[in-house]
Amino acid sequence: RTNAREYRMRSNAVLGPVPEAPVKAVTPVGQISDMSLQFDPPTPGGNSTLTFRFRARMPLTPGDILTLTLRHFHGPSGVGDLPNGWTASWDASNVRLQLTVGQSVLAETMLTVQVPNTLGIALPRHGIASSASGVRYSFAAVEGPIPEGSWTNVQEIPGLLDQTAVAYGAADGIGPTSLNISFTASAPIEIG
Repeated sequence: RTNAREYRMRSNAVLGPVPEAPVKAVTPVGQISDMSLQFDPPTPGGNSTLTFRFRARMPLTPGDILTLTLRHFHGPSGVGDLPNGWTASWDASNVRLQLTVGQSVLAETMLTVQVPNTLGIALPRHGIASSASGVRYSFAAVEGPIPEGSWTNVQEIPGLLDQTAVAYGAADGIGPTSLNISFTASAPIEIG
């Protein structure tokens, strides 16, 4: 925090000691934890409601901005109002979603921010592997900015990569037909 009074300094330097005194300026450092990102519906290539959950370790003030880089997401650029005065701004050319805080939030508050599918953000066509989600974030917060880092706990969405092929045909042109489908999955596929 910028007004932290618990930081004090003193020196016993050979050329002259400095008595203990409070540090007048402290550069705040923010932190978020307990983050997750869920999609509804979780359909590769389709528009989806994005639900971000996280705990802000620092207080948030109106105008603070959470910027998320959503590699491989797509859809037209747009702006929308969210509950509690927050706003969402999707810049498709830079694949960046900016969530602007609309009201003061106390430190240690668990937040849920939902960006509706009507904003037009579509999931990656090839799905999302949780180990390499490509979701990055930074926070421009008065009480503690956060440099760019990886968003953790992103819902995995199996998808098909571009090597999908379908072959069909009957050997004699009129008899039973065989159908062969081949693909490469971007994530494990379960039966059922």
